[in-house]
Amino acid sequence: MSKDINIKRTLLNAVNNIKSDLSNLTLKEIVSQFTTDVNEFDKEKIERENKVIEDFTDVYLKEVTSGRIYDKEVELTHIKTLKVESYTEGWERTYLLSGSRINFHKGGFYGRDFDTSVYSMYTEKDLRNCSKITKEEFESYVEKYNQLTLIVDKILED
Repeated sequence: MSKDINIKRTLLNAVNNIKSDLSNLTLKEIVSQFTTDVNEFDKEKIERENKVIEDFTDVYLKEVTSGRIYDKEVELTHIKTLKVESYTEGWERTYLLSGSRINFHKGGFYGRDFDTSVYSMYTEKDLRNCSKITKEEFESYVEKYNQLTLIVDKILED
């Protein structure tokens, strides 16, 4: 009995908080309208998510930031694939990426491959704030990264 009352309270609060006028509708019409609204929302959400996946599959990104620990940083990312993951605390959709990343800053440089099992989540806003670059431009940074790695390896050998 108390479980039913709690469900009824929840439904009553929800109905009272809905902005549309439900007073002239039957319960069957309300259920139908809610089902239509939810299905439309879900369809639009899936379309938005698929658009992000389409826009950022097998792309190369460059992000230049400042004001962090090392002031200016240049991060280059090759996204091979991405998949829908979860949400941020602010309810922004997140995507898990697979690919590789190189980062240059005054404190050093690093690079790594990552896949969707490695923590590498981005929101659509994060992705769209980066500049798309060509594969050739990305590979020129990879070459510089490899040269720097060789120099450091030689220093560490001595």
